Amino acid sequence: MQLLETPIKLSKLCSSKERLGAASLRVLRKHIRSNPNKHAMKSSKKWYVYIVQCSDESLYTGISPDVNARLKKHNLGLGAKAIRGKLPVKLVYQELYNNQIAAAAREREIKSWHRKYKLKLIETANQGK
Repeated sequence: MQLLETPIKLSKLCSSKERLGAASLRVLRKHIRSNPNKHAMKSSKKWYVYIVQCSDESLYTGISPDVNARLKKHNLGLGAKAIRGKLPVKLVYQELYNNQIAAAAREREIKSWHRKYKLKLIETANQGK
């Protein structure tokens, strides 16, 4: 499996206008732009965005600093509740990020996609194998 490092636009970091009003969102973006180093590194760990395929062929997207350990947890039934009844799962895609914030933004973006776009992403990444 090939690791991809994808750039993230600042507008993707906090796109939930349901939680933040437009004015608050503008203030947050201005604050992040003025202090990029403070907000760029929530932790020094590398983070991964991953997609697993469940036994019923459904796809689940998540983030973790250790994908292999997370995959083991999922398969032991200790992972996300959404896939506990769909075990076992197998890793079909992963991307590497320098920090948790960027990985979470990408996770949110991928989770918003329809299944066909996720499958296209997986297919495109696996063509390089």
